[in-house]
Amino acid sequence: MNNLFDYLDWRGDISFASVEPVNADYAVFCSLSYIPFDGVLPDTSKEGFVPLRDAAVKVLELMKKRGKKPGYHLPGDEKLLNRVAGSERFGKLEAGCYVNIYDPVKQEQFSAVTFMLPDGSMVVTFRGTDGTIVGWKEDFNMGFMEELPSQKEAVGYVNRLARDNSGKMYLCGHSKGGNLAMYAAAFAHKDVQERIVAVRGLDSPGFKDSTTGRRGFTRVVDRMETFIPQSSIVGLLLEHKEKYRVVYSSAKGRKQHNIYTWGILGGDFVGEKSLSGSGIRTNEAINSWITDMSDEKRMKLTDGIYEIIEATQAETLDELFEAKNLFTVMKNLGKMDEETKELVAETGRIIRNSRKKSL
Repeated sequence: MNNLFDYLDWRGDISFASVEPVNADYAVFCSLSYIPFDGVLPDTSKEGFVPLRDAAVKVLELMKKRGKKPGYHLPGDEKLLNRVAGSERFGKLEAGCYVNIYDPVKQEQFSAVTFMLPDGSMVVTFRGTDGTIVGWKEDFNMGFMEELPSQKEAVGYVNRLARDNSGKMYLCGHSKGGNLAMYAAAFAHKDVQERIVAVRGLDSPGFKDSTTGRRGFTRVVDRMETFIPQSSIVGLLLEHKEKYRVVYSSAKGRKQHNIYTWGILGGDFVGEKSLSGSGIRTNEAINSWITDMSDEKRMKLTDGIYEIIEATQAETLDELFEAKNLFTVMKNLGKMDEETKELVAETGRIIRNSRKKSL
């Protein structure tokens, strides 16, 4: 099955001046959002934009100097940069307004980058959850918070970008990044919303009903679309009021979250008729947890587990799974207060009951 790299080989020589963004392009842009452009791209419109080809080559050089631990998000990122650098379609685009925020105190992980198309249109791409523990904590906060720090940041980012630049806007993101793209589109200034052509989320969580029911969201929901692999987990979180399509992935289970595994034919994703059995059961378990447990209980449970993880002083999931940190987690689990222990048990009961009903 063809994938993102096959698409770049097929359409890499056709400029965006000839063919406007298609769904396969969003896969490329979303993958580029995870590239560490720190120190390579300017962070404001006033500082200008630089050719993406030059930025890609610069990152490749910097990562090569780092040796065995170059710092890519996924193994395919290096291959992506090489293909983009040699692509007529993407290499000549200009990139800038790169922002990368990591704030453990605010429990915020936020990153965005903008690509300027030949006609002056902008593709605004939000990074999803990275390997940091703060990033994953923020994902769980979606279950009970009305507005995340990164969601507020995304709205401000789009408003500033629209203020400093004219032209149409395309918003996209993978995982949490797609949620940020939709939130920014929904709650940007009304005149900014009128310039938004399309909003695309790739395996992105949805929203609480209190968010999707607001006027700003209803004004742009017809321009939103989410793509979810057949065994999705992240993309089934919360409610989706926008259109969504199930797409094929060559991977199994949670590895389907990786965009590089998604099937692409022509300029579109390869579709699937429905979610897999495991995807349906996951969806039911998640919805049961959300509907059967109050916001206050979910917050208490999430904060209690995060407090235990925070005690390890690990910043990334890789660090968390080191033996010494796992030992710290196991030791502190026994020190949980009785209310949190009961919430853990209640979560287990909800999931078990959901699975029984599904079967």
